[in-house]
Amino acid sequence: MHKTIYKSLLLLMIPGILFSKSLTGTSMAKLSPDLQRVIEDKSSKGIQIIDTPLSRVRTVKGSSEEVLYPVTIRSTDIEAVKAAGIKTNSDYPGFSTARVTAEQLLVLSELDAANNVFQGDVLYPLNDLAVGLSGADLVQDSYLNSTAYDGTDVIVLVIDTGIDWTHLDFRDPADPTKSRILYIWDQTLTVTGSEKTPATNTSHGSDFDGLTYGVEYTQTNIEDEIDGDPATFVRTKDSNGHGTEVTGAAAGNGASLTSRKYKGMAPDADIIVVRAGVDSFEDANVKDALKYAEYIADEATKPLVVNLSLGSQSNAHDGTSTLDTTVNHFTSSGNGRVAVVAGGNAGNEDIHVTGTVGATDTGNVVVNVPSFEPTAGTANDAFYLELWWNNSDNITVKLVSPNSSSVTRTIGQDAGGFVYIGTDGIVDMNNIIDSDHGNGDRMTELIVADYTSAELAEGDWTLQLINNSSSTMTYHA
Repeated sequence: MHKTIYKSLLLLMIPGILFSKSLTGTSMAKLSPDLQRVIEDKSSKGIQIIDTPLSRVRTVKGSSEEVLYPVTIRSTDIEAVKAAGIKTNSDYPGFSTARVTAEQLLVLSELDAANNVFQGDVLYPLNDLAVGLSGADLVQDSYLNSTAYDGTDVIVLVIDTGIDWTHLDFRDPADPTKSRILYIWDQTLTVTGSEKTPATNTSHGSDFDGLTYGVEYTQTNIEDEIDGDPATFVRTKDSNGHGTEVTGAAAGNGASLTSRKYKGMAPDADIIVVRAGVDSFEDANVKDALKYAEYIADEATKPLVVNLSLGSQSNAHDGTSTLDTTVNHFTSSGNGRVAVVAGGNAGNEDIHVTGTVGATDTGNVVVNVPSFEPTAGTANDAFYLELWWNNSDNITVKLVSPNSSSVTRTIGQDAGGFVYIGTDGIVDMNNIIDSDHGNGDRMTELIVADYTSAELAEGDWTLQLINNSSSTMTYHA
């Protein structure tokens, strides 16, 4: 069977990190392949591993400017993990988020109480059709049950790129010195001066104690800023604009126009915003934001709707990731709690392929790299493919370049980073059971890019799917 994908080249630029330490095979397996590369001794592999900016390991800076890795830790005994010196941010049944050093990754890898450690997906802003097409004005104007469903006594919490808190649509139309925004938690900032994190804001209870990063601004802070006394205290902003747009669609009151023509879905709701990123969002940040939403709902004793106009093409999309579990945990944590997650904007894009491979048969997925003008530099012309199987059976994958060089991965095999594929480029490929998901299914993943003396080759790149099992296998990529 033969499937062909014609894809545009994707620019992937994520900082690479290297820390050298030898691990046993058992402890190494606890870390996702990207985190293994932070602490493993690459020279022990006996092959040339290439450091590139395409490494998918992500870092943040701690309060003392130390390098931290935002991770999710799967554990059935999280108290033992904490006793080993790991400070968690959000705890969920079976897993927790944390920001850890490279040395703490090593501790986790050797800790019996830690089952898996991984970073999860990077999420990106999504949004689509206008509110006006929904007919929301009818329910706002009491056409249903003679009741105005306008968001009164409901909190809308938006996890996105921030908000323009000065905008009139987010103020009281009768008194524009009053803000409708109860809190803004900017996870991208570091506390300075008298600023507070959610954990150090004394208006919250002890539930918030794990949320020890970012800066939380209160309604009072915002209203002081609006009237100018004191000024320049609130530093948070929406440099992207997506969060402001989404919040307007969800809860804007249209007050910037006299007619209030462009109201959102819940124009009288209270608003809380979590700025989880600038142009993209870490998996762990979103999980922490959902835990924050849970705490706020408990504290306010009001219905609370979380809006997540964000998503990713990565992961199994079958409800088994820890982020999916986090969303479900929030909605079941109390009455009147709803999470609205974007369906995505990619319905018209040719980015998905599916097929079957018969028992002991071989299938192919072909990615065609068209003629293009290479970008100056290295590791900046690339394509990416993520393929999920319907179970964990024995599959071997072999990538063949346009000039017939190849790289092969058997089950569970990961090279530990990029290697040359002849002179056609470099490739990072694995064939594993992904630790983020509880589905037990196999994932095949690859990144191909240019590097020194190896431009990304134009033409057909063939991923051969060799089914070594006795049953037919299905894949989605």
